[in-house]
Amino acid sequence: MSGCVWGVGVGPGSADLLTFRAAARIAAAPVVCYIAAEGRESRARAIAADHIRADAEEIALPITMRSDREGAEERYAEAAQRIRDAVAAGYEVAVLCEGDPLFYASFGYLREQLGDEVPVGVVPGITSVGAATARVGDVLTRQDDSLAVITAASTDAAIAEALARHDAVAILKAGPHRPRLAGLIRGAGRGNQAVYLEQVGYAAETVYHGLDELPEGASHYFALFLVYPGATP
Repeated sequence: MSGCVWGVGVGPGSADLLTFRAAARIAAAPVVCYIAAEGRESRARAIAADHIRADAEEIALPITMRSDREGAEERYAEAAQRIRDAVAAGYEVAVLCEGDPLFYASFGYLREQLGDEVPVGVVPGITSVGAATARVGDVLTRQDDSLAVITAASTDAAIAEALARHDAVAILKAGPHRPRLAGLIRGAGRGNQAVYLEQVGYAAETVYHGLDELPEGASHYFALFLVYPGATP
């Protein structure tokens, strides 16, 4: 077996946040793989489009992005087998991942399914937390400040504990859970320290400072709350 797999972080949305290393790895790969569920265009592919070889074989993985794990292991096992077959044929495979491949990303599940029999490398990418902090332009942490990163799928108790214990908290994949999270943030007395950002780096990007103007109801999967003392209204 002479092939290998690269998990390539393509960043949070803007094509110009793709790193030089990621662009080079994508351009060199004869096989490019990405998630494109339910007939939708792959966001990761759209970011990396200018760097994909014209003759590259593209593998679109039909994995739905959602917080529940029903049937997920089977879907990731099937995806891993398709990648394993390409590696066995001697190809280098670039798996495109929004943000960073090992930071709350689907590539982590693929990496586990591939096991140790397949050579795997990782190209890190800019995370949504970094992009969101840059977007608001505030200092997220200072000196001995603590930072917690947690997903919206966590329990109420876990999120409440993070809000109580840490100076700064990033709550990822927040859109579908937005009303619940807003309630927890208010309950922690930190509503004036919250910034809600949705689809950072995309044309549909939206930002709300504080919770007073936050729309009701659930919203887009790719969203996050930043809660920190220096938040500006």
